[in-house]
Formats: sequence, structure tokens, C-alpha cells
Amino acid sequence: MKSQLFRSKCIASTCIACAFLTTPFALFAQTKISDTEYGVGLGVIPSDEGYKGIGLKSTVIPAVRIQTPRFSLRGTSAEFMVTHPENQVFSVNLRADLLLQGYKAKDGAIFTGMARRDPSLLVGVGVKYTTPVGQFWAETGMDATGNSKGMRSEVGVGWRISTDSAIGNWTFSPYLSAQLNNAKLTNYYFGVSQSEATASRPAYQAGSATNLNLGVSAVTNITPSVTLLMGARYRYYGQSIRQSPLVDSNGGISGNVSLMYRF
Repeated sequence: MKSQLFRSKCIASTCIACAFLTTPFALFAQTKISDTEYGVGLGVIPSDEGYKGIGLKSTVIPAVRIQTPRFSLRGTSAEFMVTHPENQVFSVNLRADLLLQGYKAKDGAIFTGMARRDPSLLVGVGVKYTTPVGQFWAETGMDATGNSKGMRSEVGVGWRISTDSAIGNWTFSPYLSAQLNNAKLTNYYFGVSQSEATASRPAYQAGSATNLNLGVSAVTNITPSVTLLMGARYRYYGQSIRQSPLVDSNGGISGNVSLMYRF
């Protein structure tokens, strides 16, 4: 019971981290070096990861944010800037991200008879480089929980577009990225062991997979302290995931509509 409650909290926290301020969304905000900032929020997170028979699910979840010149905590995504915080062009960061992934048998018929898969805490390093044509980033992390024992790396580029319209001042942040999940990480979430195999769910050993992400976020200030965030992302799965007997889609979609209050 306790493990189920812990996992639910992990998934909820990770959802909001991804939906609010995971790397692609946070990259394009022009961070001002100032005193510590606190924020709390609430969001609606629809997602469909492509598992058979699961479909689109929506979750309402809370969030907590702490931001200092060097350290940020957004849900279960944490980052510490190693380089000088005044350098807005290039930075090196230590990162920790709780990967939003996993399931248990009661989540759907496709998982009946399978062992549960739990979230993975990825700990690693990332770099960001801002140029006149966009902001580039690269990061890599290894699972520190021992759940998947895997590794994920990602490179991407994003842009920041500000508009002033009759419905307010908006900042749109489209981005593209390529994400490499190694074989251990991919197999943990999309593989089927021999003991889990059935006539309709054959055993499957997944290899490494390169996923392609296309997304956009939109941000506007409703008041000086309240921010509205919206976002959408499509992830095209690598071949090793697409061939898994657990999925019936070429990719996964997710989005968010969120409100954040800054103290």
C-alpha cells in the first residue's frame, strides 16, 4: 500500500515537472538573476503514451517551484548551475529528473500478469548554449534508483517568440529534440520477459531507441503574480519501442494547461 502511494506521488510530481517546466519549456524563459522565487500551481495534464488499450488520460495535480540564481526545483526536476549564473549564453548544469514512465497490472488489460514498472530517477549533467538562431541543449542521465538501471541522453534546439495581441502578451516556445534511451531503459518500460509472455503478448527484448520530440509551450501573465502555461508535445518512438507488443501507436502525446502563482 505504501509503495503504491509513493509511486502515485512520484508520477503526479513528475507529470507537473514535465508539464510546467521541464527542459524544453524552461529553456526559453529569460531568467533574471534575483532573489529566491517561490511558486505553487495547479495543472491539468492529458497524456497518451501509446500503450495498448490505455488511451488518453487526464490528471489534476499540484506543483511547487523554487528558483535561485544557481538552483531550481520544479516538481521532481532539479538543476544546479555549475558555471557562473551571470553567463546567460553558456551554462553547465548538474541535473536530476524523475522519469515519467511506468505502470502496474491494474492500469490496463495489456499489463495483466506483468510485474510493475516504477519511475527512474535520472541523475546527470547538461549544457545549454544560446545563439542568435536559437538555444541548443544537450544532457545525459543515468538511473540512480536501480529500477531500470538505464540511461537517457538528449539534444535539442528551441526558439522563443514573443507576441503582443488583443488577448495579452504571450511567449511561444517551439522546440525539436532527439532523445536516445539505451537498451536497459527501453526494455524496462517496453519489453516483455519470458515469464510475462502470453499467447497475445509474446516475449520481447527491446533494444536502444531514438525518439524524436516536437513540442511547443505558450506562457502569459494573467496578473503580475499569476502565470498561465499551456503546452503540447508529440514524441515519435524509435523502432525498438514501436515494435513492442505493449504499444499500438507510433508515438505518444502529452499536454498541459496550468496556473502558477509566484510569491
